[in-house]
Amino acid sequence: MTVTWSRGEHPDLDPESGDVRWQSYLYTDPNERRFMQMWADDAERASFMARVAARQSEEDLVVQNFVQGRAYGAEGESAYRGYQRYQEMLKYARDTAASFQGGHTILHGDDVASMSTAEYDKYFDEKGQPRDGVIFRPTSRDTRLNDAIDPSSAAELRAHRRPA
Repeated sequence: MTVTWSRGEHPDLDPESGDVRWQSYLYTDPNERRFMQMWADDAERASFMARVAARQSEEDLVVQNFVQGRAYGAEGESAYRGYQRYQEMLKYARDTAASFQGGHTILHGDDVASMSTAEYDKYFDEKGQPRDGVIFRPTSRDTRLNDAIDPSSAAELRAHRRPA
């Protein structure tokens, strides 16, 4: 009799053999393990690099010039460590560019999407506007919310308010 496990498979076990995957011994950090599994697949790596390039193209020109064309990570380090160093350099470049523009932090829509409520409150006021020193740069994927009502509803409201 075959028993089907109804829950998800453990990420460290090979579904075909049931053995522990070799990455579990090499990479103890689960985030690094997932990254390195993605990195080993040519198609996933190409997709990841395309997403990184697309995000970088939406950065401020000063930031782009600062981070592009560099090699991140030391000889012998994993690609995951290199990507971490890239992220650190990106933050440094953003902070440097912000200081030139009179602020102390540049934030993008992707940053806001991954923030906790406490982090959001640190950078934005109760109306959702950036606090002093915060420079917000929306990306092409951000949707600007408009509190205005649509034209048809506005016309109907005006008709209702007219004196008889």
